[in-house]
Amino acid sequence: MKLDESQSFFLQKFKDHTENFDVDFLILTGSAGTGKTELIKKCVEYLKINNFGHQCLAFTGRAASVLRSRGLENAKTIDSWLYRLNNKDTYEKELNPYDNFIFFIDESSMISNSAIIFDEKEPELDFKLDEIMWSTFRHINCKNILFIFVGDKNQLPPLKHDYCPALNEEYLTNRYGLSGKSYSLKTMHRQTSESNIPKLAENFISFDNEIIRAIPSIEKIEKDVQIIENSEVVDIFFDLYFENKHDVKIITATNKKADYYNFLIKEKLSTGKSKFFTPYQIPKDNLEPQKGDILQIFANSSGIFDFPMFNGQFLEVLELGSVSETILKKGNRIFDNIPFITQQLTVDTISDSGERAGNPQTIEISIDHLINSYILTKQEYEYFDKKDKGMLYKIKDYISKIDSKRVYFNKLYNPVLTRYGYAITGHKAQGGGWKNIIIDFSGFNDDMGHLPPSWIYTAITRAKSNLFVANYPIEEKNE
Repeated sequence: MKLDESQSFFLQKFKDHTENFDVDFLILTGSAGTGKTELIKKCVEYLKINNFGHQCLAFTGRAASVLRSRGLENAKTIDSWLYRLNNKDTYEKELNPYDNFIFFIDESSMISNSAIIFDEKEPELDFKLDEIMWSTFRHINCKNILFIFVGDKNQLPPLKHDYCPALNEEYLTNRYGLSGKSYSLKTMHRQTSESNIPKLAENFISFDNEIIRAIPSIEKIEKDVQIIENSEVVDIFFDLYFENKHDVKIITATNKKADYYNFLIKEKLSTGKSKFFTPYQIPKDNLEPQKGDILQIFANSSGIFDFPMFNGQFLEVLELGSVSETILKKGNRIFDNIPFITQQLTVDTISDSGERAGNPQTIEISIDHLINSYILTKQEYEYFDKKDKGMLYKIKDYISKIDSKRVYFNKLYNPVLTRYGYAITGHKAQGGGWKNIIIDFSGFNDDMGHLPPSWIYTAITRAKSNLFVANYPIEEKNE
């Protein structure tokens, strides 16, 4: 790939900084499609030639898998790398030979470093950036260490922030006493040359850390997008789906809305009831998984499957398998009577473009998690799904007492939690890109008619070529 002016400038500065290590970190920012990953590859090629140690990291497993698919073979998640640092062999085999070590941390806009304090329950702590810094300098004794934080600061910030600490030069300097410099890529490569998406996205870039912002009227954006009616969303989806099912995604504000579209789409894709389920286990035949379905991973237990899978990744169903049902016990509460249903599926992970990884494997998925938003109340669903306290946790605890302590390594009781992957939330779309994007704006705006600009920016910039917008707030609510 021929580098543009801003890419060439950063690459030269990167070489200069790695010659004398005059800074501790570099921040590389750029909008989606400006070639950040390709530039990382160029930097890694330079490091290999000069025998520098390096490690590519990403906040999510999905982002790490994207880096590997783009040729950065040693890409890992931040959490898996931090876990490896506790292994004595890691330093001896991977770090000891090098005087100089460079970390590339992609999707750094997602890295949190804060806490939420509550009056009546335990605080929610997420000091991931502190953990990275503390663990690195504690375990790595290389002469020189350089961090390259890579991301788009206009995308969604971490959940506990209204800005991105890992892409903030002042924050890194004041908190850790480190010195660094920031660089930005300017030229858009992802979108086609005739696309107006980058121009449109500029309307939703926030300034001065503003959390909400009045949005442009529909008249001001209609020349850059295709405005559609709510009733057209599914029909347009299928027009694009049947051209290439991997080229289109619907983006929504909430999982509930995404499931609404997923279930409508499943109804049209369904070929009828399979032999695997009894009538009471799934309320409608069209909700059953079928060959060719696309799923998105929400959670999975690492280390119990043949090939690694990461949250946020997409799976394609290759074959259907047996269904298992477990009920923890009969009790006085209605929740105790919810069956615990899983199904074996042969799947392969796929890229955003639909390319299979070539590692098919049989996994156990939770049918409850897949469809319970369709059949359960919010209270029932939260009881089933609540981490460390819900029904899944109680089943594991119960089975471990009467069966084996190794229940946590049993696929049946550690199912992969998935949802259908035709419609996804903005948070789950982050880091991805598809040719055609349909955004349903319902639920985005607050009572004042404002939208979180980073949310809208992230959703819009997932589109490579064509953008369709439904339920855009009317002009009266934009004042």
